Amino acid sequence: MRLNMVRHHFSNRFAVIGAGNMGRGVAASIARAGYEVIQYDRSESALTSSVAQNPQKIHAAAKLADCCDKVDAVLVTVSNEEAERAVFLGNEGLLNLSAEKVPPPIVLNLGTTSVAWARDLHNEASALGIPFLDAPVSGGPEGAANAQLTLMLGGNQSVVERANFIFKAIGKKYALMGGPGAGAAAKLVNQQLVIANAHAAAEALALAQKLDCDLKQLAALLNTSWGQSTMLDRAAGIILNSQATLEVKSAAPLRNFVKDIALVQAEALRVGVTANCLEPPRNILQHCAQHDLLHIDWAAVSVIASNRKKNLATLSDIPIPIPAETALQYRHEVAKMVHDKRLPVVPVVDDDPTGTQTVNNVSVLSYPWKDLKHLENQGCFFILANTRALPKAQAIERAKDIGQKLAAQMPKNMRCVASRSDSTLRGHFPAEVYALAEGLGWNDPIIILAPFFFQGNRLTANDIHYVADPKSGDLTPCAETEFAKDAAFGYKHSNLQDWVFEKSGRSPTASIGLDVIRNQGPQAVADIIFKAANSEQKPIVVVNALDRNDADCLALGIAYAQQRLVKRGFILRCAASLVAARCAVEQIPLLTANDIFKSCEPKKCLIVVGSYVEKTTRQLEHLIERFDSKAKVIELDAARVASFDKRDDEISRVINAVDSALQSKSSIVVLYSSRALVRDVCNQEQQHVSSLQIGDRVNEAICAVVASTIQKPSARNAFVVAKGGITSNDVAVKSLGVCRATVLGQVIPGVPVWRLGNETKIPGAPYVVFPGNVGTDESLADVIEILLKEVKVPLLTYSPTATTPKDILLEAREKGRAVGAFNLYNLEGVLAVRRAVERTALPAIVQFHPASFDFANTALLAACLDVAQSCTVAPILVALDHASSDDALDLALRRGVDYVMADGSRLEYNTNVAWTADVVNRATNSALKSSVAVEAELGLLAGEEDGLSVAEKHAKMTDPDIVADFVQRTKIDALAVTIGNVHGKYAREPNLDWARLDQIRNNAPEDLPLVLHGASGLPDNMLHRAISAGVCKFNVNTEVRAASRQAVKVASAADKDVLDIMKDSVDAMVPVIEAKLRAFAPTFS
Repeated sequence: MRLNMVRHHFSNRFAVIGAGNMGRGVAASIARAGYEVIQYDRSESALTSSVAQNPQKIHAAAKLADCCDKVDAVLVTVSNEEAERAVFLGNEGLLNLSAEKVPPPIVLNLGTTSVAWARDLHNEASALGIPFLDAPVSGGPEGAANAQLTLMLGGNQSVVERANFIFKAIGKKYALMGGPGAGAAAKLVNQQLVIANAHAAAEALALAQKLDCDLKQLAALLNTSWGQSTMLDRAAGIILNSQATLEVKSAAPLRNFVKDIALVQAEALRVGVTANCLEPPRNILQHCAQHDLLHIDWAAVSVIASNRKKNLATLSDIPIPIPAETALQYRHEVAKMVHDKRLPVVPVVDDDPTGTQTVNNVSVLSYPWKDLKHLENQGCFFILANTRALPKAQAIERAKDIGQKLAAQMPKNMRCVASRSDSTLRGHFPAEVYALAEGLGWNDPIIILAPFFFQGNRLTANDIHYVADPKSGDLTPCAETEFAKDAAFGYKHSNLQDWVFEKSGRSPTASIGLDVIRNQGPQAVADIIFKAANSEQKPIVVVNALDRNDADCLALGIAYAQQRLVKRGFILRCAASLVAARCAVEQIPLLTANDIFKSCEPKKCLIVVGSYVEKTTRQLEHLIERFDSKAKVIELDAARVASFDKRDDEISRVINAVDSALQSKSSIVVLYSSRALVRDVCNQEQQHVSSLQIGDRVNEAICAVVASTIQKPSARNAFVVAKGGITSNDVAVKSLGVCRATVLGQVIPGVPVWRLGNETKIPGAPYVVFPGNVGTDESLADVIEILLKEVKVPLLTYSPTATTPKDILLEAREKGRAVGAFNLYNLEGVLAVRRAVERTALPAIVQFHPASFDFANTALLAACLDVAQSCTVAPILVALDHASSDDALDLALRRGVDYVMADGSRLEYNTNVAWTADVVNRATNSALKSSVAVEAELGLLAGEEDGLSVAEKHAKMTDPDIVADFVQRTKIDALAVTIGNVHGKYAREPNLDWARLDQIRNNAPEDLPLVLHGASGLPDNMLHRAISAGVCKFNVNTEVRAASRQAVKVASAADKDVLDIMKDSVDAMVPVIEAKLRAFAPTFS
């Protein structure tokens, strides 16, 4: 190789690629050592700032090639691997340019990278005969500016010996860690320690300040103690100099560490080593990203730590979730196990009727039930045990009886029962669980404690159960909420470990944390359950979850554990979310009035409110305020009906009032029990009556009123909304005579609607079960409005000016939203988009690839246009995506598309400009429609999609400096940008260049919509950050396609017919598309 044939000579010239904080410091140190520096950066301002440090020694290079001419060494210090690929690779990349020089310069990569990328660079350089080292540095911008860097080297010893003059110019210490990639590996170890120490130092110093320590004296003392570290010294100095604020921009900002954490954790996962110490700092980085604080220093994290309230977190503190595709695989595996009867039907013993909050098309049986016929093909069915309304002794008796009946009527392989209870921890635990097990004949059941309920904003993390504020994202530990003060079921602890001990006198056997669920998967979940099952004590396993993806992982893990413990009984003491996941209940869109009433138009709505929680009271007040003139409101005096001498008179009065209201022209009749909590009631023998008994008497009175009025002529075509869990049960069973009903779905998240059976007093009527603790203050009024007016919530209205595709994008941007563009391949996909648009009233774009023309000429285009035109709720645009063929573009324009993406990104810049301008001209002058929008792309995305394949090393990001010129010369309507986004799956955690995006936005015309391809896999916080920078169109393909493929696979395995398979495919895509549309509209309300 050339490396061994040519003796190196020195010209005392160095090249530095990159003029950011590190590159600027490196250039200054080299110049101070007496060498000449040639420096290059795409940012003219950054380059000018660096040159100004020492204009006699540091010179700006006009292009990358200038940095390879007559230099001894080239030092590369750019922000991330994507930027490095743009520098090193390609015909005009640094390696090829350096190979042309005789002798070639020594090339050092000073950046923090993955080990694999470092080894790839060694291989590329070696093949070209270039002396190369991976040489990441530690010491930060301060060390770079003062020649105090530590260099960790990977490569050949002979190259290290030749390059020692370089190391002496910029560093204080260096060492060869091993062969290619060893330097990168050592740097990742260093970064793990730096980040963990930096985070620990920030929190420790925040604690010191809160405890009134003398920080200056403490810092000096710690410097001689075991707690000493470089990051502690640094943080203390910054704090003492009053620079640790959220306003000061750090020279070593937090954003620099985002990719480092991802790299360390990826390498640790690859080699099977834990890196749990990085979870707390990763959560802090996510919090800061959510709040635009990545510019601050680690020392300023002390401010965040100081301001954090006791036991209070925010939704931004959530670790990175399970990827949607992975969760979908878990979900479909559980579904297949249920379908194949490997997981028998699960009876759900519900302590009140609100547990049907997450299911659809399943049966509900009252207690005692007649039979269990025709239930074997459902994933689950519900039994209305209503034990929460009973005193403890009666609840135990009923639970035992239910267990005995199930044991007698269910198949012997039924070894899993759900004991569905309150998501705010109210109920008879563990008494009724063990009573149920006794009735089933299970001596040693495995109890899974899972109170999370996502639709109701009940979340569990680190074993602490929270109630989340749906607007602010604040997480309040449940013991600090009104629910913990419940007269019958109050408690003191939010930590489920302590709560179990409080309720049972012993601690849980095990806990399944988010680290297990999100990093290790279902088999690890099963392992923990298996180990707990074989412990000496009765197993109780606490589980954590923050979203449906976590629940899907848990469900599959529980299923695996069941298969390993076939003779053991499982009791899921859970809220509603785990039921849906474990029983493979398909998610469907929220119900509309048409779904609920079909051809029968509702005339009257009887709303029965019995729940006493504060949330219900607020909802009742908002309901009355909104429908003031349309509603008749009747109050049942709880004190009078709880008494023993005024009860009958009060019930009679209210019956007459409700009947009269139903006969009036008012469409809404509200019956509610008085809000004051009734205490100190004595019976006729002057014995004290418990709060449960008082509640029972009030519910009996409500039921008597409803039973007496619901069958009168005045109630014809009326339907009932019952507010509160116990109220819902009693009204259903005692007033309406429900023996069996079918859950249709939910009208808003967490509020189910039943179709009543023929045996009831109002056969076939809908029955709305509204839990007492669900929704916002407006939710009860929203539900009534949906049911009576067929108003879709939430509804978006459009200004009359938003008539062209560009106007629709700009209107979305103005509202702080973006439009979803979905790549589709068949009629099912188009129908799925329309259904999602109808559910959300948000605009969307259906896109097809030119390859579809090769498959079926213009058939898909015709279907797209027809379906789009039929949607009246919100606009659906039809687009041709990634078109580089003039024939495909012309055909689409002639046939009536609204939007084309002219993809000239592979062309040389001026060729791209000329071709794109010609497409804009054709769209303006020869298209069927008069306002076709043209999108173009600058940069080249990595990844593979629809036959387009770009290797990661050949991807390049959008150059902000050419944006204005490109837009002015082409007259395009929208610009797709490349900032680290990829087509298809992200191989690692997405790392987007937000600074580049902000610069593009600043350089682009104000009225130019920006577009981001590759939105599949991007978390919501990244989507919202992009929207804040002006992105108003996201392209989605992978997640929707994966949902469809999995559905087809499962349906085909079940031997379903073609139409059923097509329907399943549509049903699978709709929730994915709907979720994306809502994620793209964070201001949607």
